[in-house]
Amino acid sequence: MSEAALTAEVVRDKKLNVNYHSLVEVLRSHGFENTLSKRNLEDIPSLAVPVMIILHNEEAAVITNIEGSGRNRKYHIRQVDGLEQQLDHDQLSGLYLGYCWFIKPKMAADTRSELPEYHLPKAWFWKVIWRFRSYYYQVILATVIINFLALVSSLYVMNVYDRVIPNQAYETLWVLSIGVVLAILFEFAAKMIRGHLTDIAGKKADLIISSALFRRVMALRLADRPASSGSYANNLREFESVREFMTSASLLTLVDLPFLLLFIFVISIVGGKLALVPLAIIPIVVIVGFIVQRPLSRHINESMKESSQRSGLAVEAIEGIETLKTNNATSWAQQRWDEYTAKTSASSIKVKDTSNFMVNFAVAMQQLNTVFLVVVGTYLIHADNHAERITMGALIASVILSGRALAPLAQVAGLATRFQQAKLALRGVNDIVSRPIERSPERKYITLDNVQGNIAFENVTFKYKNESNNAVDELRINIRPGEKVGILGRIGSGKSTMLKLASGLYDTEKGNVTLDGVDMRQLDPNFLRNQVLLFSQSPRLFLGTLRENMDLARTDSYSTDQDLLTALKRFGLDQIIRNHPRGLDMPLGEDGLGLSGGQKQIIALARMTLRDPKVVLLDEPTTSLDQGTERMALNAIAHWGRNRTMLLVTHRPQVLQIVNRIIVMENGKVVMDGPRDLVLQKLMQNEQNKVKAAQQAQENQRPGEAAQA
Repeated sequence: MSEAALTAEVVRDKKLNVNYHSLVEVLRSHGFENTLSKRNLEDIPSLAVPVMIILHNEEAAVITNIEGSGRNRKYHIRQVDGLEQQLDHDQLSGLYLGYCWFIKPKMAADTRSELPEYHLPKAWFWKVIWRFRSYYYQVILATVIINFLALVSSLYVMNVYDRVIPNQAYETLWVLSIGVVLAILFEFAAKMIRGHLTDIAGKKADLIISSALFRRVMALRLADRPASSGSYANNLREFESVREFMTSASLLTLVDLPFLLLFIFVISIVGGKLALVPLAIIPIVVIVGFIVQRPLSRHINESMKESSQRSGLAVEAIEGIETLKTNNATSWAQQRWDEYTAKTSASSIKVKDTSNFMVNFAVAMQQLNTVFLVVVGTYLIHADNHAERITMGALIASVILSGRALAPLAQVAGLATRFQQAKLALRGVNDIVSRPIERSPERKYITLDNVQGNIAFENVTFKYKNESNNAVDELRINIRPGEKVGILGRIGSGKSTMLKLASGLYDTEKGNVTLDGVDMRQLDPNFLRNQVLLFSQSPRLFLGTLRENMDLARTDSYSTDQDLLTALKRFGLDQIIRNHPRGLDMPLGEDGLGLSGGQKQIIALARMTLRDPKVVLLDEPTTSLDQGTERMALNAIAHWGRNRTMLLVTHRPQVLQIVNRIIVMENGKVVMDGPRDLVLQKLMQNEQNKVKAAQQAQENQRPGEAAQA
């Protein structure tokens, strides 16, 4: 795992401290097993090195080698500054905090292994849940206790009716009553503990899964991203239903289900043939429940699809509200919103009707169960066969036990809706995790020690998803280190696509894009982003402060105030900061709401100069700037990028002043390439030839028109 990948993915706080839980999950996602252990220094196995140890004063070191044994050991350690030193046991013990961190790569099974592996798209969710199985074991234990304690109240009623009341045994009554009160209190405590354990397990799993999902979304290959960002975000939101299902109290009814057999067994002991009544009712409820699942799943699927479409429209309309207003087209968005809402409401009604039928049917069967128990029990009380005869207390106890046995079925009927929603939501989430990501954990990437900045396109062909024409076709270009290249061409000629390929955002379909002779697909994506910077046509600012937006450019998410002021001063923004009462902490709206297009672009350019890449790719970097600001920005870019390879896509002649070579593209191919002045001269000559040809065509047309007249 490269330093660039680790630095880019791990979350830090405002004080630059690494978030431990984030680091653990990032290491796991990259295939590293890691365990934090509290143990004495002499107990660290010498075969386990290298091992990280935690020191006092919030520092850490890596033990690279251990010589000797016991307290006579010699430790070779390396600290953050890279300095290696040898310490004896007493010296290191004074620094050691008592915790060591074992980190090692997982052993990858070769192709001969027949053992099944956890594939992320299939088992990733349950694998996380399995990590907290100890909580669920305790939940099962608590459920066993709860259900056995639930027998006490029915047996208490039976004994009071059959023994206490006929014999007026009041002392026995008080003894039994105290016992049943204690049982109820224990049952209450067990239920509270069970619910708390379920919530803790669900919360811990949710934190890990939510973090992993968002990390997965951020790691998606751009070529495989969905067409609708709003619908995709809705898939993430729908994961909430999975979390609710796994942590809801209703889920506990599934754990209670097996114990209905216990209650029926007890009914058969105290009530004899009365056990046949719930045994007949239960299959009816179960069969009807299974029959209803198919239409319920279909209706929920329709509802979630329509809800996803509505969410996509909402995001699109909110982001494009200015366009809708300026074109007086809010009614268009309103019409689509109303259509989606009507469809969603209709599907929701179908879901609720089906769900209500299941719940009400289960409740009705539960009531019929009570009626049939009373009817059958009445005959059994007066049965001629003394072996079949039961007491009044047994009948009442059987009714109570039967109600307890069937209660989970009524709740399961309601839980079925949540289950279907969770199942479909999990399917949508699986769509996220099954999409290809930029950095495959199975591959080993390389990094370069000294990047020169040579970019080469070797017979590169590429087209976007669902497009029939190639965006670039058989592209062959070599850009030398430190060269400044301007790229010209008409709209749709492949200029921006060329920059995206050079930045590694997209993979080629044919041919290779290389950095210093190495295919970019072999390089760690995070390392590549540190070395190759792309400034897009529409740079984005995020909701927050100016400081936070500027810090996006730093791989450690931290910059000193002087760094920021220097970057802002390059582009004349320092005066604005000084005049604002909050300075660098001045608030910015979403996507720079409240700023002009030029202000957003100049802030993004200043942010760019906080980076230290070897290759800079600029796509229309000054398109929103006035002439004076553009001149200042170009001077700043030229000064900052003097030792860097630079590619600039532009339509503005002023930008070409800072390049020494020009490439002209048309229909995804290079039609002209050479020194700046020579290419500009040829372009001017071509334009003059076109004007002359047009004039000649007009002159040739006039004699013909005169002859016809």
